[in-house]
Parts: sequence; structure tokens; C-alpha cells
Amino acid sequence: MLCTYRCLTSAPQLQSQQPPPCREVVRAAEEDGGSRRVLAGAGFTRDPPESTAAYTAWANALTDADLTQQAWRECTVIQPTWFMSRATWDAVGGWDECLPPGLMGGGAASPSAASDGGGFLAVRPRRVPREAWEEHAYVALPEDTIFLHRHLAGGGRLVRVPEPLVLYRYSPGSQSWKMPRQLLLAVRVALFEECVLCAPASREAWATFTIWGAGRDGKAFYNALSPAARARVAAFCDVDTNKIGQVYPAPVRPPGGKAKSAPAAAAGGGGGGSGGGASADAASTGDAAGAGAAAAAGVKRPRTDMDDVPPAAAASAVAPPADVPKPIVHFSAARLPIVCCVALGSKGSELMANVATLPGVAIGVNFWYFV
Repeated sequence: MLCTYRCLTSAPQLQSQQPPPCREVVRAAEEDGGSRRVLAGAGFTRDPPESTAAYTAWANALTDADLTQQAWRECTVIQPTWFMSRATWDAVGGWDECLPPGLMGGGAASPSAASDGGGFLAVRPRRVPREAWEEHAYVALPEDTIFLHRHLAGGGRLVRVPEPLVLYRYSPGSQSWKMPRQLLLAVRVALFEECVLCAPASREAWATFTIWGAGRDGKAFYNALSPAARARVAAFCDVDTNKIGQVYPAPVRPPGGKAKSAPAAAAGGGGGGSGGGASADAASTGDAAGAGAAAAAGVKRPRTDMDDVPPAAAASAVAPPADVPKPIVHFSAARLPIVCCVALGSKGSELMANVATLPGVAIGVNFWYFV
């Protein structure tokens, strides 16, 4: 007989006698008449306490609305606390445990989003058998990130018991710490194409869009997009007067002409500016984008051989010269929809205040935080 529920808490130790999200997921399903799939989780503590401190504080402070509205920043419900019905698991299709087409074997980038209706994750690859991982140079993927976004894109819900009911142990040998950051970015951007830019429910609304942040993170997001998706970027927006009025990518130097380089990538992160700081630290949950915060907390990310060999689809330092330059405008002149590539760090309140001034803005509909 097949099990009715799945509880993904094998590694951490539960601090409760009962799987903590069980009562919540059953209640949520009953309130919705069983018509909507629910992925439930719980608050958590870390062992040792100082590991991924920034991410832990952020994740445990999220509101119910934040679980969905900030899901593109990091996994808002950590995988070691997941509890769901078998139907929810089967509807998504379980874990994807192989490299997406175009990354397997270091191949070229994926098919065009315009031709196949999605990014390079749009066509679900066959899973790589475990015995073939080494033969195919298997690289760990953020299966929890992929699952969570496909769950939400399919109409699923997220619920969370706020109490810290799970003790989540930090392990320096975790696969998520070995994941190349550029591969993680490539997968996250491909998911954004699949679940937002090319999804039937939002494709028309996102036919053109703006990237908030003309610094390091905004440019990395742009460069990781497929060519068809880059063509849909109308502009960048920023608050930095040194960037406003410029374009990205910068015009290519003509033969024999004066060289003109692309605008330098900034590393600041506040107030709705270019934003280059690390986002909330979820490296140990399958999203390593916040490894900088882990380092600040005394947890050092182990270096691996894969750090020296970024995947073919990873974001490059300078965008392809064939791209049409995009204007960089003040955020007040930006047109929705917008994907925000500015870290919600120490000046996050200033950024959110600027976002709130945009007429018609709806977080989670025509505005997504990505960093």
C-alpha cells in the first residue's frame, strides 16, 4: 500500500514527538476542501547555533505571505522540515536528479525559450541512475529549489509552523556546499523563465520586463537568461546616478575605434541600488547563494575542483556583444513587471519603500525579489 504522506526529515533530529507540520498540512488541506496541494514545514534551529545565522534568522521571521512572495530569493521553507501528501509529491514529479539539457557534459546552452515555451528546464530530463553519476560527471543540483518552484507554479501552497521544531545540523561535507555558485544561478534563472516568463498564466504579462539593479547581481541575472529572454528585457533601473543614463551591455568597440568597456559591476547592496551583497544564507538548504553570510558567521564554504570549471551556461562577466543595449533608468521611470536583483540587506527597508511608490505594484504578481 502506498503511503499517504511524505515527511522529509531523515537527517535532522525532530524535537517533537510528532512530525511537526502534519497537523498544519491536514488543516490547510481541509480548509481548501482538498482542492489545492500543500507543502508544509516548520521553524528550525541550527547545530552549531552560529552556522548560517543570517539565513536562519531570515527564514524563521518570514510571514505567511513572505513564504511565496520571497520564494525566488531563497527556499522559504527548508527541505529538512518538509511534509506533504503523496499527491503533492507526485504532482511535481519528485526530485530532478540530473543536469538540465545543455549542462550535461558541458554542452551548449538550452533551446530558445521562444521556440520551446520555456528555459532549459522546460523539457524535463530523464533522471540519471545513481550508478551512472560518476560516469556522467554528475553534479549536485538544488532539487529542493526546483521542486518548490514547480510546486508553486502548479498552484501549490506553502504553510509553515513558526515554532522551531526541527534541529538542523550543519555538515561541512554537505553536497549543497560543493555546488558551484554559477550552476546554482543558471538553474534558478532557468526556473524563473520556466515558471514566470514562459508560464501560460504569466507569459503575456511578462512579454517585456525590467531588471531592478544595474550592478553585479542584476547583470549576472541578465547574462544567465536565454537569448530569447534577454530580448524581452526592456530596461534596467537603479537609484545610482552614476549608472542612470548608461546602457548595458555597453556598445562594442568598432574596428580601430576607441575602446569602451561595459559598466563596472558594483558590489554595494542598499536602498534599491545596484546590489551585490550576499542574499539570505541558504547554502546549506540547497541554495548556496548566501555563502558569504555563512563565512561571516564563521562557516567557511569548502573549495572544490568544480569551482575552477564553471558550467557552459553560467553567467559571464560581460554580456554577449550581439545583445541590444538596454537603457538604465531611474526606478521611478521603470515599467512593471520587474524582477528585483538587489539584496534586502541593511537598507532593505529603503528599497521596499521605493518599491511601494510604484503605481500598481503587486509583489508576487508583477514584481519579484530575486536576490
